[in-house]
Amino acid sequence: MGRVAVLCVLGRGDYDGSDWFCVDELAVRQGLCGRIIMPERSSMNENEITSEVEAETETNEVEAPAEPSEAPDPVLAEETDNICEIFSITPWADGLSVAERQYLSGYLKLTTYPQGEVILKEGRREAYMCIIVAGQVDVVKDDYKKKKSLTTLNKGKSFGEMSLLDGEPRSATIIASEQTTVLVLKKNSLDKLIKDDPVLGSKFLLKLGKTLSRRLRLMDGKVLDMS
Repeated sequence: MGRVAVLCVLGRGDYDGSDWFCVDELAVRQGLCGRIIMPERSSMNENEITSEVEAETETNEVEAPAEPSEAPDPVLAEETDNICEIFSITPWADGLSVAERQYLSGYLKLTTYPQGEVILKEGRREAYMCIIVAGQVDVVKDDYKKKKSLTTLNKGKSFGEMSLLDGEPRSATIIASEQTTVLVLKKNSLDKLIKDDPVLGSKFLLKLGKTLSRRLRLMDGKVLDMS
């Protein structure tokens, strides 16, 4: 039960505010409570008044303040720090400040695939891109029931970027040629990043556009060489 202050009219007749006593004077001084006992209680002694007021107060207890929200999960914070360190050594982190790298890392997932596992499947609509941080993958194209190897990608390279922009089916299959670890960015995570931090989201989209443009130019060059 909280502290209770009792003001009691000791005089008779009209109350003029001059005669009172306090069961807990400190509470009144601190402004915590100030209950006036009307003249009909003036004949009661101090103990009787206190008992009556306590009985009233027990039914009107002030609720305790809500507990503060839980602190951030240290495991999740540590995971984000780990991802940030890994992301920072990739070309995708170039041109970003330390704070921007840390923030963007919260939208990435770290995933490891065993040798031989299919990471992306040609023809599927899977809206996410991957950045290779360890291992390597084979890019394979299904050609008349026969798989044709197009190229091999290793640490620092990325794949699947087009799905973040057009949502179209995959144009090739990606297979882990050895145990491979990648950073994954899903379409919904990119959308959330753009909404949460438009400036950083725009920077990433610009980097994405430059990467695809550079890749297209390389492919055009190869076609010209073959002609």
